[in-house]
Amino acid sequence: MKRIAGSLVAPAIVATAVFGTAALSVTAGSPFEDLSKATTVSPGATTTADRVTAKTPGWRVVAKVGPYGKGVSGSLTAGTPKAAWSVWKGQGFTAVDRWNGIAWRQVAVPAKLTGAVRSAVAFDGNSPGSFWLFNSAHPAEALRYSGTKWATQQIPTWALRKQSGGGGYDVVTNVWGTYADSHVWVFSLNAGAYAAYYNGHAWHKESLPETPLAVDVDASNDAWALGTRAIMHWNGSWHTMPLPPPPPGALPVGTMEYTQLTAASPADVWVIGQVTATAGPLKNRWFTQHWNGKSWGFNLAPTNFAGSVAPDGHGGLWADSVDANPGGFWLLDHLSGGHWTNVQLPPGVWSQSPLTLTWITGSRSLWATGQSIGAQGSKALILKYGN
Repeated sequence: MKRIAGSLVAPAIVATAVFGTAALSVTAGSPFEDLSKATTVSPGATTTADRVTAKTPGWRVVAKVGPYGKGVSGSLTAGTPKAAWSVWKGQGFTAVDRWNGIAWRQVAVPAKLTGAVRSAVAFDGNSPGSFWLFNSAHPAEALRYSGTKWATQQIPTWALRKQSGGGGYDVVTNVWGTYADSHVWVFSLNAGAYAAYYNGHAWHKESLPETPLAVDVDASNDAWALGTRAIMHWNGSWHTMPLPPPPPGALPVGTMEYTQLTAASPADVWVIGQVTATAGPLKNRWFTQHWNGKSWGFNLAPTNFAGSVAPDGHGGLWADSVDANPGGFWLLDHLSGGHWTNVQLPPGVWSQSPLTLTWITGSRSLWATGQSIGAQGSKALILKYGN
């Protein structure tokens, strides 16, 4: 999955997302603990994970990243079931790691590239040997990895842009093709009505119907973008469709805005809305609008504020969101068949730290990043759902 609506690496994570280099003091010991055989928790499970015996594994922790208590956090992107990438940063620790279909492994990064990778604003790779990273330290230069070596590549100054109104970088990128023939989208959100497109040989400005606020690219021929007036769809060229109507009761008792977009196919597109109301059933609630290729369907979420969302690959939606009362805990919920189910987190996952959900394109599986907390302090985690 090639996006997080609003930002591929959330603002709190951008400052912490990146990778292992000789220039950094990395805590001794393996940066990853492979937990591929860890116990699982399936949707709706209410007992310990060792009682779960499903053909499709539920949520479980598959890797722990970096040292304890060093504030390590990061994000990831998944192109296919056999290719995913994650970037991490903490106190005295950085790492870039790739999934090759079997295990997560750290990729060594030259010391001279430390500044660039520590300021990553977007990254993506559709195979273990085709990876691009864009950064704020050198916005006219991209980092590329071939599977064996790193290289830098000049990009136009207009390709990576800061948000309007003095904001920082908020970028979504998508990569497909081989290392030698990569095709790349770069969407600078809230920064003007165009995207940058690399066709394997040269960069081009691609005009958009309006400025994108959120973007999702689920395939090389299927991209979606959320604007203030319309939804934009690319399937070889850009088209627009009206925003879904406000849900009943959303107005005029408060304000409503669409904030996120995620898509699995042209007939499985989700738009997330947030209502700030003074009264009524939608008071401070978020909701979904689902496009099935023909019409929109509304569903009210069980919590107050939406965090990370991702499709489940068969018409449903996963969401990590906040229930403000009581305690402001992050809750993992699954929307399937029009009904929400609260899903128990795997043992050891900290419920006061959000998950970042990423759908694995073409599957019914997801990755997530999260945190554990214990006597030794916090620890960064990679979680997985499904095969």
